[in-house]
Amino acid sequence: MFRRWFASASVYVTAELMGAYIENRPPTKERIVPVATMGATGDALCLRGFHFAADRCLPHPLLRTAAEQVIYAPFSNSCYLTLAKGGIDWTFDDFKRLYARDAAFWSVASYVGYAWVPFHVRYLYVSSASLVWSTWRSTLV
Repeated sequence: MFRRWFASASVYVTAELMGAYIENRPPTKERIVPVATMGATGDALCLRGFHFAADRCLPHPLLRTAAEQVIYAPFSNSCYLTLAKGGIDWTFDDFKRLYARDAAFWSVASYVGYAWVPFHVRYLYVSSASLVWSTWRSTLV
């Protein structure tokens, strides 16, 4: 589990650094440390468990993807906004804007993962997709 946690944390740190570079803003430990810590914890514990349950309980990749967007994504996006903004200093419009982009990206990425990537290597696939998504997301918030 710790290897997964460190791998996820490195993805979040890299994405936040790249997002800061793209946006021409200074990277700050006040943003990077909580995002990487909580993101890695959420990925290593919650998301892995969600994927395991979805594989066991939902028969079709489309249902798994829909469940991820309805159950996991709102929680994940709310946590990210809270951590990236340093508190509950975000509006519902901020959430809608982030969630719409999340749905556009992860609906395709998750369907591909559920349909064609075996469970035992899915974590690597999701981590790779997360690097792309997290870098894009860090430029949005």
